Amino acid sequence: MNPVLGISVGAGELCAVIAGRGRVQWAATATYRGTDDLVAAIGRLAGDMPAQPRRVWVVVGRDLIQLRSLAPAPRLSRGAARRYVALESGRLFRKNGVPLVTDGRVVRVGPRELVLWAAAAAEPLIMAVVRACEEAGLGVEGLGPAAEVLPWALAKLPRGGDVTFPRGAMYERVSVANAGVWRSRLTRNGDVSPEWAPPLEAMGDGARFAAAAYAVTQRRPVLDLLPGETRAARRRAQWKRIRWAAGVGAALWLGAAIIHTSRVAAVGRAAERALSAIAPAVDSTMAMRRDLQRARSAVAIMRRAERERSETLMLLGRLTGVLGDSVFLSALQLSPDASLRLVGYAPQATRVLAQLEKVKDLREARFEAPVIRERVGPGDTDLDRFTVIARLGRPQ
Repeated sequence: MNPVLGISVGAGELCAVIAGRGRVQWAATATYRGTDDLVAAIGRLAGDMPAQPRRVWVVVGRDLIQLRSLAPAPRLSRGAARRYVALESGRLFRKNGVPLVTDGRVVRVGPRELVLWAAAAAEPLIMAVVRACEEAGLGVEGLGPAAEVLPWALAKLPRGGDVTFPRGAMYERVSVANAGVWRSRLTRNGDVSPEWAPPLEAMGDGARFAAAAYAVTQRRPVLDLLPGETRAARRRAQWKRIRWAAGVGAALWLGAAIIHTSRVAAVGRAAERALSAIAPAVDSTMAMRRDLQRARSAVAIMRRAERERSETLMLLGRLTGVLGDSVFLSALQLSPDASLRLVGYAPQATRVLAQLEKVKDLREARFEAPVIRERVGPGDTDLDRFTVIARLGRPQ
């Protein structure tokens, strides 16, 4: 864990502790007189630090702050509780002619019991602490009552009941619930000395002075007594940083987009130049490819024609062998759908169908038109003129 700086402000005394990784890395105390001297005292402590941590938390002691616990409390949200305490500050706290900085929250101390836990501090004191930390270069993340973090200075964190801490000639009795601290009272009678956490126990008698400063490095207070103007200024600064980061991010994205677009355009121009340079070779290659495709098509046509011619010659040979010399053909037509049409003359056309049944792969032979008896040839021989259609192929 990164080191955290905790500062506790008491009546006339300051304590600062830098803690991290389970040990106290640096601790110092200082005294002051009045709010003007408070600024100088915090400056002296900041000058003695070996290094300034990024996270700084400040707590105000019980002798400089007013704490109230009101029960039963209404069910209020965090913002509503803060506004209620601010509106009722004149009834809840003593002002003594000084404006107050207030805060409050609702704490559950039992299954059905709610308590309004409120705090108030003099505005001049709070403003002096904030101004002193800012002048010393310490960015305070929050400022709250020390009573809210004191239980985290013990070796064992209590989850219920009261815990007593020495406070000069007095004792501060803090009530703790599962949700956190909900009451703080000053008494004259105290219990035995508390069992401090090991880093504080190693400090000996200085543990009770550094307890609050160490505890706030372990647990930050929920009640926030930073002035409203300071919180508003920090919100504005935070929004300003967010806008600046968003602007830088947008500028980087825009620059990346411009660079990407430029590179794409440059690559496109380079590709166009390369295509222009190889355009003649590409055109020649495409022309050669087209010629090659045409040559392949011509070869395929020739092979198919040769194959069909061979099949036709073989068919014609089989027909000649079957029909004999007395039959002659005047027309032979073979269609792409494997249908065969024969036109010819025979002494008896009926015998032609019987003879065609002997031809291999020839089936479904029949006359397409009626048989006509005609005189044919120089000797005026009477022959039957026939037209036969059939199909080539083996029967299914």
